Amino acid sequence: MKRLFLLIMFCILLAPFYVQAQTASDVPGYERFPEVPPFAITLPTGKVFNNSELKKHKPVMIFLFSVDCEHCQHETRDITKNIRKFKGTQIVMITLFKHDEMTAFYHGYGIEHYPDVITMGTDSTARLNMFYQQRYFPGIYIYNKHNKLVFHHEGTAPIDTLVHYLKDENAIKE
Repeated sequence: MKRLFLLIMFCILLAPFYVQAQTASDVPGYERFPEVPPFAITLPTGKVFNNSELKKHKPVMIFLFSVDCEHCQHETRDITKNIRKFKGTQIVMITLFKHDEMTAFYHGYGIEHYPDVITMGTDSTARLNMFYQQRYFPGIYIYNKHNKLVFHHEGTAPIDTLVHYLKDENAIKE
């Protein structure tokens, strides 16, 4: 009887720690760590680009996409059509697709014409997709010039919404 009582007390005392451990793993990485995460992507040129190469004190939009996703294609067309609205920002487009498929998308959508604004590459490790717990494409994550997450969204988003969060210093994440 004494052992049963001790076992029950032990379980009661450990229960809060067990529940906390489960809920912490359910929280996406971008909510626990609201700064641009470490990443390394392979550019169309074959060069590796990582987060330490981002321009300092500039807002950045991480744009996770699939080359065969119609929503991603639509968002890409809208961004390139309105590229002047993105002046002074950095867009990092990242896909899990193979290098040759990413390069075809890069040239097919004319991304090479916007090297000062858009950097595109492939992430063969899928680390960012896991960090953001990506479910739907595109995944859009905007960080202000202080490297803090101010907006996140899965699916297409209006260009004016993206520009608002890239330009608004006091933007609050949704």
